[in-house]
Amino acid sequence: MLHIFSGSDWMDETTKDAAKKKAAAVLDFIGYSATINKMPLFPDVGNLTGTDFLTSMLNIRRMTSALQFNSLRNLRPRNSSDIPSAMVNAFYDPSRNTINFPAGILQKPFFDENYPSPLLYGVFGAVVGHEFTHGFDNSGTLFFFYLL
Repeated sequence: MLHIFSGSDWMDETTKDAAKKKAAAVLDFIGYSATINKMPLFPDVGNLTGTDFLTSMLNIRRMTSALQFNSLRNLRPRNSSDIPSAMVNAFYDPSRNTINFPAGILQKPFFDENYPSPLLYGVFGAVVGHEFTHGFDNSGTLFFFYLL
């Protein structure tokens, strides 16, 4: 696939080399994260109590906001994903240079083992191509990430 960059006459050699390095360093997450078994099934809700709906919702907001704020100081490993497996979407994450296909999109109506193989390859190829190009579009080019 990297030969596509070599044949481009609109990029100089420095840009081609950078694009090849970035493309070669893309990590893929397909189906579900390998760290899924390490995630707690039920998060610690502490003393989350409320006597009415509004109080309960405010307490939940406070707890989730505190968890999110505290996670800002933690570096998330590049080789792990926190994307919900049931999500029906595919996307490219420019800040981590990853392409993501959660298990939710790998089912009907998008994919089915009974579909003809050419159809499956075509659909999946179109989705992969679409998401991959986000790494090189107007916003994706603002992120230059590759492993040395």
